[in-house]
Parts: sequence; C-alpha cells; structure tokens
Amino acid sequence: MNEVYFINPKFTNGEDYYELPLGMAYLISSVKKNTKSNVKVIDLALNKNKINDYKKIISKGSPIICMSVYSYFVDDIINICKEIKEINNKVKIILGGPHITIDGENFISENLNFDYGIKGEGEYSLPNLINAINNNTLDNDISNIEGLIYRYNGKIKSNPYSRIDNLGEIPSVIEGIKTFDLEKIKNITKSRISYIASRGCPFNCIFCSSSSLWGRKYKQVPIDIVIKDIKELSILGFKHIDFRDDFFTVRKDWTYKLAKVLKELNIEWTCQTRLDSVDRKLLQTMYDSGCTIIRFGIESFNDKSLKLLKKGETYEKIIQTLNILDKMDFKEIRLSLMIGIPDETMEDVKHTIDLCKKYSRFKYRFWALTPIVGTELYDKRDEYGVKILNPEYNPTYSNISTRYLTNEEINRILEDLHTDFDHPYPIWEHKEKVEVCKRR
Repeated sequence: MNEVYFINPKFTNGEDYYELPLGMAYLISSVKKNTKSNVKVIDLALNKNKINDYKKIISKGSPIICMSVYSYFVDDIINICKEIKEINNKVKIILGGPHITIDGENFISENLNFDYGIKGEGEYSLPNLINAINNNTLDNDISNIEGLIYRYNGKIKSNPYSRIDNLGEIPSVIEGIKTFDLEKIKNITKSRISYIASRGCPFNCIFCSSSSLWGRKYKQVPIDIVIKDIKELSILGFKHIDFRDDFFTVRKDWTYKLAKVLKELNIEWTCQTRLDSVDRKLLQTMYDSGCTIIRFGIESFNDKSLKLLKKGETYEKIIQTLNILDKMDFKEIRLSLMIGIPDETMEDVKHTIDLCKKYSRFKYRFWALTPIVGTELYDKRDEYGVKILNPEYNPTYSNISTRYLTNEEINRILEDLHTDFDHPYPIWEHKEKVEVCKRR
C-alpha cells in the first residue's frame, strides 16, 4: 500500500503568516475515508526546516505525492516536482487546484515530472485514483475517473468531470484539518483558522477565474454542517474564524442563522463579500455576532470600469453602503482596488484615489490587475487593449500595459499607493522580475 503525502509548499516570505490550506484538508478527509492509505502532511509552509525530512521520506518506496497548483506559483511547483523526481523517480505526483482545472492539459504536457492531474473538485476523483494505483487496476479504471488528466500512448488524455451537487455529502473538512500540527498553527495564528462554507460565485467578473472553475454555479455547505464544524473548531481551540468564501452573504437567511450560532459560541470572525449584498440590518447583525473585519472587492470607483469589469455593481450603491459602514464600529473594513484596469486614464485612477482618501478610516489594498489564464481578460486581452509584457504573475507589481497607461506608469502608481496607504504586502522589484524573464 503506497503512502500518500500532501505537500503544502511555502509561497510567502512572511515568517509570522500561515493559512491552513482548506482545499487540501477537504481532500485529506476524503482520502482518509475512502482509501486504506496512510495519509500524512508535509507542511513546508508551517516549518521550512522540514525540507530535509521530506527529502528522506520520498527517497524510499513508491509514495504518492499530492499538491495544489495556483497560477501565481506555478514555478514553485515545477521546481519542487523536478527535485522530487530527481530523488526518486518511482514517486507518483498528482496535481490539482485552480491552475490544473483551467489549464491542466497544457501544464501536464509541458512538464514530464507530473504523472497525473485532476480537474475540478477532487473529493471523489482523488481517492478513486489512489485506489486504482494501490490495487494495480489503473489500466482498467483510468477512463472512468472524473477529471483525470493522464498520458496515454504519448498523448495527453483528459476525462470529463462535473460539479459536486451536494456539498453535504462529502466528508467533513475537520478530519483533514486534524492532520495538521494544530498546536503550532494556533501559536502562530493566535488561534485563528480559515473556513470555507461555499464554492463558486454567481457573477462573471472578467479578471476572476471563478466562473472557469465553478461555471458560475454557487453551492453552499448545509448550514447544519457548517455549525457542527465551527463548534468542532471551537473545541479544538480556535477562537477566530476567517471565512474565505468568495461571496459570503449570498443568502441572507443563511447568514443570519450562522451569525446567531457564532454569537453563542463567542467566536470572532471575518469574511469577504460584496457591497451590494449587505444592508444596515445585516451588517449590524454581523457586528453583534462577533464579526470584526469585512473585506470588499471594489476594484474601482468609476462606473465605466465597473461595467467593463462586469462587476454587476454601481458607483451609487458602493457609496451608499460605504456611508453606512463609515458610521459603524467594525474593527476594520478592508477595500481592495485594482490598478491597470483597461481603458482607465490617469484621471480615472485619480478619482478612485481621491475617494479612498475621503473615506480615510477604511483600510485599502491596491493590486495590479493581472490577466490570469482562464479569465475573460486573458482570453480577450487584445480586445481590451491589454499587453502582457512578461509571463510572471504578481499581484503587487504589474506585468501589463493598457491603452492609456504604460507599464511604468501603472507600477509608479502602485509604488506610491503602497507607501501612501501603508500596504502590508511588499512590492516585488521590477528589476528582479525582468531578470527572471531573461533567464527563461
């Protein structure tokens, strides 16, 4: 029986930052329940000193390695997998995650160190693949595993897949969470943990890959399961829950029920949602139940930009909700905006910045708009007047130019904003990015 290792790489530079990978935790729960494999986590994000340990682990036998791939960090995954195969070529490497779902066929075909990819949700497909490998039945089962990407006679094959209809039927994420070093995590995060209570988003913003991943289908975990999980996390010693749903307040009745339980448990919590999906009553209920921070993706204070981005929001509604929030006592209201939006002029950007200064008590995060594979912006970048100047993904430093702003102008704006608004994430040096591209 092959041992199964989930590797959680370290992508961030901050030593005091850690976020438990919830997608991985869900998969661990499913593999534990539906296979006989011994499942372990190699958490390099939590302990970078485990690098030598994991090299020893993978050097013996024929373990199965599972990792998630995100578009911003593809090079890290490529390098890790290359190193793994150099140590032990018998290792089977299975990749999943957003980048594999969106562009897995190309990614697998271009990188011979990867054995399999799984598109879509892997709670059923991954255990099926692991069982087929362990039972030596892969030749017979391979075409029946949903979303599987594999090599056959020198060609890349890809099986169709569908969404999981009922999130209440998959194993609870709690069992997967327990596989991690929770005591160390609580020490680093001050007893904070993330949780996802839904998948997908009903909107279709041109810069977001959610619609490619989920097909604009929004599904929630049944409220009774969410409540049970939150109570279990409380018992495990977590007192702060960060809901990482793309769109937390889609259903107000669901949010009201959850807020009631969170208040009873005396748990502080945070979330992210849209300004047009909350009102004064809901916001007050959230605040009273322990919500301390809400994150909103505004992107721009210009109506023409909101329309171009297909946000489905208006400047009028944004201002209306901000005026309500400005009079409330949340610990922090965090607003995210983008620089480099197609067809925005310097005057448009100035208008957005002036409004940020007007609402000075809010926290702002400014990001470089980046065309990511799987988004409408990437597919229609010529139509939108966007030029990608290098292949590096970087949320804090732009790799594009637009019809009205050069790359230098976009990055100069970002640098000034990161200084003026005390942005917590570092700007990557443009010189370093250019050198990376030259080495490719």
